[in-house]
Amino acid sequence: MKKILKGITWAHTRGLAPLQVTWQVYSDFHPDVEIQWHIRSLHDFGEGSLNELVQNYDFLLIDHPFMGTIAQSNLFVKLDQNLFADILKTLASESVGASYNSYYYEGHQWALPVDAAAQVSAARIDLIEAAGFSVPTSWNEILELSQKTGKVAMALTPMATLGMFFTLCNYYGEEPFKNQSEKVVSDEVAVLALTDMHQLFNSMPRWCLDVYPPAVFNKMCTSGEIWFVPLSYGYVNYSMKGYATTTVTFMDVPATKSNIVGGSTLGGVGIALSVHCQNTDVALDYMQWIAGADCQSTLYALSGGQPANIKAWKNELLNSISINFYENTLKSLENAFVRPRYNGFHHFQTHTGRLLQSFLKNEIDINAVVKTMISNYLNSIK
Repeated sequence: MKKILKGITWAHTRGLAPLQVTWQVYSDFHPDVEIQWHIRSLHDFGEGSLNELVQNYDFLLIDHPFMGTIAQSNLFVKLDQNLFADILKTLASESVGASYNSYYYEGHQWALPVDAAAQVSAARIDLIEAAGFSVPTSWNEILELSQKTGKVAMALTPMATLGMFFTLCNYYGEEPFKNQSEKVVSDEVAVLALTDMHQLFNSMPRWCLDVYPPAVFNKMCTSGEIWFVPLSYGYVNYSMKGYATTTVTFMDVPATKSNIVGGSTLGGVGIALSVHCQNTDVALDYMQWIAGADCQSTLYALSGGQPANIKAWKNELLNSISINFYENTLKSLENAFVRPRYNGFHHFQTHTGRLLQSFLKNEIDINAVVKTMISNYLNSIK
């Protein structure tokens, strides 16, 4: 009898295509196995509840801020108790930046990294240079390009807006949640970051508040409407000929005030396993295979994925077909900021992301934002 497993990922080629290809290849060698992949929206991926999904799916593609919720739920398999230690040690050593460790929480490994991303910059260099400008390399140059051309844009959904805030706090030299016991960051740094956000938003199109990164990159590739994206989770697909009409060049975020490329907010995806899975051995075998260097550097990346294994990021072929996407953004990944993962953080990021959107729309002033953010944080850690 065929063993049927179900998984859920997010609705984009980067999220779905490599899983469809890898399960088909796995089935070629294990004809008694079928994996049915379903999709959910990027909104549900970032903000949706896992409770119902874990009842209906064996595999869940998840974001690391959910680790605290997962650890408390007892609904996911503790991978460190089900995979050999040497396998996990290898995956940890080959992880891009903190991708592997971001899924380690309260003494257990809850997911394996299969997709790595952090906020990076992106440019249509051809359009920028044709208009007589240079590709910006600092926040001041980004703001200047935006104000002079109106050709700068980025996704500013609640989660993206919050990620922008975190990245800018790191830019000013203060890591969120690190040195303040009852605040996200100091009031001074919060005001600096919020001021930069508001200044930049004032010269960007208002539709930025309603779209996710793929929509921005779709416009970037198919028109001259957008020349530069200052911050976005990278999407290697848009730098590959054959996928996009016109390719986009990705690069590291601007260096911090200390001249370090770092502090970019970490994204990426891990694959987790439901405790309700009836074919655990098969599921674990598939998971460790797609997370390993061989698959990540070949099938996973070449079928539209964005791997989390460092050997893939340093692969010459993968860089040659993506305008050096991996090489150009590796520093941002290696020095990325890992968002908190405590059980209440999901509540904090949902409410604070919406708060920051309201600020950009002039619905709340900067002092009220700082005060409310503190309140959201204190409520989330009760």
